Amino acid sequence: MSNKLDKRMIIKMISVSIIMLLVSYSAIFMLVKQVVEKESQKNMVQKARALTVQIEHVRHYISNMVADDVFDPGLLVEAQKYIKRKDAKSKEEIIKIARLTRFYRTIPIVSSWTIGQGRSPDSLHQFRVVRIGARNQKHEALPTEREMLEHMVKEDLDEHWIIDKESNSLRYMKAIIMKKECLICHGTEEDYPAGKGYDPLGIKMEGWAEGEQRGAFEIISDLKPLQETVRKVQYDMIGIGVLMVLILVFSVPVWFRMLQSKDDQ
Repeated sequence: MSNKLDKRMIIKMISVSIIMLLVSYSAIFMLVKQVVEKESQKNMVQKARALTVQIEHVRHYISNMVADDVFDPGLLVEAQKYIKRKDAKSKEEIIKIARLTRFYRTIPIVSSWTIGQGRSPDSLHQFRVVRIGARNQKHEALPTEREMLEHMVKEDLDEHWIIDKESNSLRYMKAIIMKKECLICHGTEEDYPAGKGYDPLGIKMEGWAEGEQRGAFEIISDLKPLQETVRKVQYDMIGIGVLMVLILVFSVPVWFRMLQSKDDQ
């Protein structure tokens, strides 16, 4: 009688052990998945932050060079004459013609985004300069980007990132803050009296002020590599879990035989 009770107790203990193992392993499985995802996202944000900081340094460096009159003033005169010769009138026409001039490459934001685009090493990472009401339509903020920019202004954030499920990407933004040197093009008539409300190239000035947040540098990172890493970890853990359950299941007959042999003795 006692042997039968012992066997029942052993069966119960084994069953409870298997259930506890499955529950515990499931919890660990989900925890590891979350940790791997969180750490991978953290690394992506750190890389994006490091890149945008370098790009921002380029903008400040060129701005300081402009402030110190390092560039030949003749470059602007050359660009103005070229735009006039091409009879560019609209904002779009002026920008298109200005891109062909040497002066265009001395504009701080242009220098910085040129470096940024050159630092995007592959199709998994995309660099953008985004702004609401951008002069160049290719920099105009898309709906998701507009929401991010508005959130940054509302909360006075220097940076912001989200997981964009629609594009399956991580979007990171670093705020662009207006410097004094920016106002000759984007400020008011007081910042460039000679233009009477228009910047040196003939584009209407926006009336922005120093210190305002106007747009952002954006890094868009594809989440597919991260998801493949998480999936591999999941498969590895499933394999280990299945192995542990099989060991337990196949150990049961061995335990029973050991008990049976004791009873026979």
